[in-house]
Amino acid sequence: MSSPATTLKKHHEKFHYCIKLNSALRHIKAGSLCHDTYRHYTSLEALLGMINSGSLWLTLGKSAKLDDAQEREKFGVAEIWERTYLASFVHDVEESAAMWGLYCRGSNKAVCVSFPRKSMKRWLVMLHKLAKKRVGVLINPQKGGSITKKPVKEAEIFDIAYADVARSYSDRERQNFVSWDGLRSRKITALEADIIEPEVTGMLKDYEWDFEHETRVLVRLKETEPYASKIAIPLHDDLLKKMSIIFGPWLRKEDKRKFENKIKNALHGKKIFNHIGVSESSLSGALIKWECGIV
Repeated sequence: MSSPATTLKKHHEKFHYCIKLNSALRHIKAGSLCHDTYRHYTSLEALLGMINSGSLWLTLGKSAKLDDAQEREKFGVAEIWERTYLASFVHDVEESAAMWGLYCRGSNKAVCVSFPRKSMKRWLVMLHKLAKKRVGVLINPQKGGSITKKPVKEAEIFDIAYADVARSYSDRERQNFVSWDGLRSRKITALEADIIEPEVTGMLKDYEWDFEHETRVLVRLKETEPYASKIAIPLHDDLLKKMSIIFGPWLRKEDKRKFENKIKNALHGKKIFNHIGVSESSLSGALIKWECGIV
């Protein structure tokens, strides 16, 4: 049996020669859970919420809170975006200064939670069961204040493809390809038409974002819920047991012990805190100097 690294390399090579979007996306999906580490940049409060509830909150795909707020207008189908919910991870091996800056810039309570490949694969199996059995996920409406359950139609974890699409005749020289992990496909002549197909909804972003190396958790509900800006999906127990935590570059030293205790208290009774790595960012000094204009 091939190692995950070998499998990923094979899909990278096949992706590079793709001249059709559906073929490129097929190789991306097949290689998406072959990375060693998946990182989620968030806040201490959100992490504590994940631990206490055993859930991860996903944001509605048409939300302006997503980093590429225009994505839904460029790629996929509006009706499907209305019932699509997303959470973002990155599959970089090392910390990313860009991700710290995008998701929690300057926050003393910024954290990066990392999960290993095997745990993410087990989680995907759980998510597939949600969709297969049409099991409900928690809905938090903006109106009414109640929490209900609604059935899932699709649930997936996959890497994002970044599309460079010609928007005018003058762009013709730079069209038409998608990128993945820094690799480019061959020119996809039908890309302008393919990016508005239903099946690509939530799978593509503009090429300018390809530095992110994003892996997405995507859940689509069977029906649109007008007031649901977020949904909560269950985390696999193995994710909590195998996670490691990095405090952000802006952590105040005097708060480190206090934050560790908050995490420990949230995990009280789970008997796993001693097995969870908690560390400080390796980028602390560099980012502070950069923001102060020293370097």
